[in-house]
Amino acid sequence: YAGTLDAIGHFHRMKSISPTRLCLVDKKATYTLMPAVFPQLAAYQQAFEESQRRVIYRRFAVRLMPNGTYELTLCSDPSDLSVFLAASSILAWKERHKLEIAL
Repeated sequence: YAGTLDAIGHFHRMKSISPTRLCLVDKKATYTLMPAVFPQLAAYQQAFEESQRRVIYRRFAVRLMPNGTYELTLCSDPSDLSVFLAASSILAWKERHKLEIAL
């Protein structure tokens, strides 16, 4: 799959996460955080872990607000990757059969 994750790093000031744990962070500048973000980040996690041989501890979406603040959302649903892979499989099937793709 394609896409570019925004950041991989450590949270040194978040007490609930050890600063030695690697986290994935993706920035969004949208009015609302769409549910499709969560499977997207799970795919980024899998691609990173497979290519870098390093484990991501947590995935986060950061929604950037117009007033300069932000909202940090933990993406923790274990089914996120399965949802991404299923959607990707359906899209590939539709393209193979030359079916119109409604988005």
